[in-house]
Amino acid sequence: MKPYPELKTGKWAFILTIGFLTVLIIFFLLMSIGYVDFDTGHWWDLTVAIAVFLIVPAFLLSVIAIRKEKTTITYAALVIGLLAIAFLLTHSLFISD
Repeated sequence: MKPYPELKTGKWAFILTIGFLTVLIIFFLLMSIGYVDFDTGHWWDLTVAIAVFLIVPAFLLSVIAIRKEKTTITYAALVIGLLAIAFLLTHSLFISD
């Protein structure tokens, strides 16, 4: 199995997944230095909105790309997308306000 995709759908799935991870890493780094937090402002809401608009197309593109070429990065994008979408669909079950 090849590590890198050759088709545009696989490349875009990888790029969008990296963007998703970058957005989350930047938010949590800013949170660790005390610049943002979950309670004040709408930073977490903005982060989640951007992340969703990155990961959903990445997941769909990785599903399309896997049908044509099976690469390691495309499978990684699929797994990360599946985990993120599963989290989005189930996280409200565990919130108790």
